[in-house]
Amino acid sequence: MPATAVAGHSIADTAIQLLMELPEAPALAILDRTMRSHLGTHPDFASLDRSVAFGPHPCYADELDPPSPFAELVRRAFAPRMDPRELALLALPETDSLALEMRLSKVRAQWREVIANFAARYRLWA
Repeated sequence: MPATAVAGHSIADTAIQLLMELPEAPALAILDRTMRSHLGTHPDFASLDRSVAFGPHPCYADELDPPSPFAELVRRAFAPRMDPRELALLALPETDSLALEMRLSKVRAQWREVIANFAARYRLWA
Protein backbone atom coordinates (compact mmCIF):
# COMPACT_ATOMS: atom_id res chain seq x y z
CA MET A 1 0.00 0.00 0.00
CA PRO A 2 1.41 3.42 -0.87
CA ALA A 3 2.29 5.82 1.92
CA THR A 4 -0.60 8.27 1.84
CA ALA A 5 -2.15 10.70 4.29
CA VAL A 6 -4.93 9.06 6.29
CA ALA A 7 -7.42 10.61 8.66
CA GLY A 8 -6.42 9.07 11.97
CA HIS A 9 -9.70 9.98 13.63
CA SER A 10 -11.44 7.47 11.37
CA ILE A 11 -8.93 4.86 12.54
CA ALA A 12 -9.67 5.78 16.14
CA ASP A 13 -13.43 5.73 15.51
CA THR A 14 -13.20 2.27 13.95
CA ALA A 15 -11.09 0.93 16.81
CA ILE A 16 -13.40 2.30 19.50
CA GLN A 17 -16.45 0.94 17.67
CA LEU A 18 -14.79 -2.51 17.57
CA LEU A 19 -13.95 -2.23 21.26
CA MET A 20 -17.60 -1.52 22.05
CA GLU A 21 -18.74 -4.44 19.89
CA LEU A 22 -16.08 -6.83 21.25
CA PRO A 23 -15.33 -5.64 24.80
CA GLU A 24 -13.55 -8.88 25.72
CA ALA A 25 -11.22 -8.81 22.71
CA PRO A 26 -7.55 -8.12 23.44
CA ALA A 27 -6.51 -4.56 22.69
CA LEU A 28 -3.80 -5.70 20.28
CA ALA A 29 -6.31 -7.79 18.32
CA ILE A 30 -8.60 -4.76 17.97
CA LEU A 31 -5.72 -2.59 16.76
CA ASP A 32 -4.46 -5.27 14.37
CA ARG A 33 -7.91 -5.59 12.83
CA THR A 34 -8.36 -1.81 12.64
CA MET A 35 -4.91 -1.07 11.25
CA ARG A 36 -4.78 -3.86 8.67
CA SER A 37 -5.85 -1.55 5.83
CA HIS A 38 -3.62 1.31 7.04
CA LEU A 39 -0.21 -0.38 7.04
CA GLY A 40 2.51 1.90 5.78
CA THR A 41 0.36 5.03 5.84
CA HIS A 42 0.86 8.48 7.35
CA PRO A 43 -2.19 8.97 9.57
CA ASP A 44 -2.97 12.29 11.18
CA PHE A 45 -4.54 11.50 14.54
CA ALA A 46 -5.95 14.98 15.15
CA SER A 47 -9.11 14.59 17.21
CA LEU A 48 -12.52 15.30 15.76
CA ASP A 49 -15.56 15.97 17.93
CA ARG A 50 -18.74 15.70 15.88
CA SER A 51 -20.77 17.36 18.65
CA VAL A 52 -18.91 20.66 18.19
CA ALA A 53 -19.15 21.04 14.41
CA PHE A 54 -16.22 18.69 13.79
CA GLY A 55 -13.78 20.72 15.88
CA PRO A 56 -11.17 19.15 18.12
CA HIS A 57 -12.31 17.21 21.16
CA PRO A 58 -12.30 19.43 24.27
CA CYS A 59 -10.16 16.99 26.29
CA TYR A 60 -7.47 16.06 23.76
CA ALA A 61 -6.21 17.48 20.50
CA ASP A 62 -4.84 14.21 19.15
CA GLU A 63 -6.30 10.70 19.33
CA LEU A 64 -2.88 9.44 20.48
CA ASP A 65 -2.86 11.84 23.44
CA PRO A 66 -4.15 10.75 26.80
CA PRO A 67 -6.89 10.80 27.95
CA SER A 68 -8.38 9.77 24.59
CA PRO A 69 -10.02 6.34 24.51
CA PHE A 70 -7.84 5.43 21.51
CA ALA A 71 -4.67 6.29 23.46
CA GLU A 72 -5.90 4.04 26.27
CA LEU A 73 -6.43 1.22 23.75
CA VAL A 74 -2.87 1.73 22.45
CA ARG A 75 -1.58 1.69 26.05
CA ARG A 76 -3.41 -1.56 26.78
CA ALA A 77 -1.99 -3.13 23.61
CA PHE A 78 1.61 -1.94 23.81
CA ALA A 79 2.20 -1.17 27.50
CA PRO A 80 -0.32 -3.10 29.59
CA ARG A 81 1.82 -2.69 32.71
CA MET A 82 2.00 1.08 32.34
CA ASP A 83 -0.16 2.65 35.03
CA PRO A 84 -3.03 4.51 33.31
CA ARG A 85 -3.14 6.93 36.25
CA GLU A 86 0.41 8.00 35.43
CA LEU A 87 -0.47 8.35 31.76
CA ALA A 88 -3.35 10.65 32.71
CA LEU A 89 -0.76 13.08 34.07
CA LEU A 90 0.11 13.97 30.49
CA ALA A 91 -3.20 15.83 30.24
CA LEU A 92 -2.19 18.25 33.01
CA PRO A 93 -1.37 21.86 32.19
CA GLU A 94 2.18 23.15 32.64
CA THR A 95 3.49 22.96 36.19
CA ASP A 96 6.05 24.78 38.31
CA SER A 97 6.54 21.72 40.51
CA LEU A 98 9.98 20.22 39.92
CA ALA A 99 8.90 16.88 41.42
CA LEU A 100 5.85 16.67 39.16
CA GLU A 101 7.87 17.76 36.14
CA MET A 102 10.38 14.96 36.78
CA ARG A 103 7.53 12.48 37.04
CA LEU A 104 5.99 13.84 33.83
CA SER A 105 9.32 13.58 32.04
CA LYS A 106 9.48 9.87 32.84
CA VAL A 107 5.89 9.31 31.68
CA ARG A 108 6.50 11.27 28.45
CA ALA A 109 9.52 9.09 27.68
CA GLN A 110 7.52 5.92 28.33
CA TRP A 111 4.67 7.16 26.13
CA ARG A 112 7.03 8.04 23.27
CA GLU A 113 8.29 4.46 23.40
CA VAL A 114 4.72 3.13 23.30
CA ILE A 115 3.94 5.29 20.26
CA ALA A 116 7.19 4.20 18.58
CA ASN A 117 6.21 0.54 19.06
CA PHE A 118 2.70 1.23 17.75
CA ALA A 119 4.17 2.98 14.70
CA ALA A 120 6.71 0.23 14.07
CA ARG A 121 4.13 -2.57 14.19
CA TYR A 122 1.97 -0.87 11.54
CA ARG A 123 4.84 0.82 9.63
CA LEU A 124 3.35 4.26 10.19
CA TRP A 125 5.05 7.50 9.20
CA ALA A 126 7.97 5.60 7.64
